[in-house]
Amino acid sequence: MTFATMPIFFFIFLFICVVHKCAGQADEPSDFNVGFDLKFGYGIVAISYSNGSVAGTAKVESNEEYRNAFRGMSRQDNWHYTPVYYRQLKRRARKALGLPASKDVAAISTLVRDLKAAAEEKIRFNITSAAASIPRIPAVFGEDLSDSFEYVGIDYLQIMGPQSHIPLLTYESTAALAGHGLAVCPNITNMDQCSNDSLQENYYVVDYTRHSLFTYLTNAQNVYYATETVFFDLDLGSDARNKNPREEYYW
Repeated sequence: MTFATMPIFFFIFLFICVVHKCAGQADEPSDFNVGFDLKFGYGIVAISYSNGSVAGTAKVESNEEYRNAFRGMSRQDNWHYTPVYYRQLKRRARKALGLPASKDVAAISTLVRDLKAAAEEKIRFNITSAAASIPRIPAVFGEDLSDSFEYVGIDYLQIMGPQSHIPLLTYESTAALAGHGLAVCPNITNMDQCSNDSLQENYYVVDYTRHSLFTYLTNAQNVYYATETVFFDLDLGSDARNKNPREEYYW
């Protein structure tokens, strides 16, 4: 996915902004909405302005701490189901001491902080809140994103509603579908107008960057409810073509 295609994310992001002020000052003439796309090798900020224009604003390379944490969160054996009260007590204790809620939060916050700073330098406005899309990896949770944003000092805006009391993350695959007008009810203010059966389709989504390869087989009833099979490799980005004696070994 190139820098130029990042506005795809905002088609889904704008849905929440119909009823929710997302960023900036309410009385500013240059009201805007902010979204971060957190990938393995880099992050991107996209801005949607009140006049309807959307622009990719900043691209920031991730650091080694973030990439190491991302590799850890991508491992299935690091997925856990810890009782919420125990996990939250531990996280709250760390936050009370002024620390990130976890090591993963510390790492994620480095990219969020750099994206916020880069965007603010360009648009000359203070970013107070933002939404985020991420690749689908096993061991990243909604609280990791919200705590990372909180540590940086901005509000995390959750697009996807909770399911079984668990906040749903906005994955890059469904954001891409929405950006192409797929699995989206034409009337976004009245979702009951479209039945799930009328929208349900299978899609193959590929995110291929310099650093990684993600592929998704997505069965989407709508962009808010999709089941997916994902394959990814954090060492199969396009840069890896030059790490073989001959490029055809890569393919």
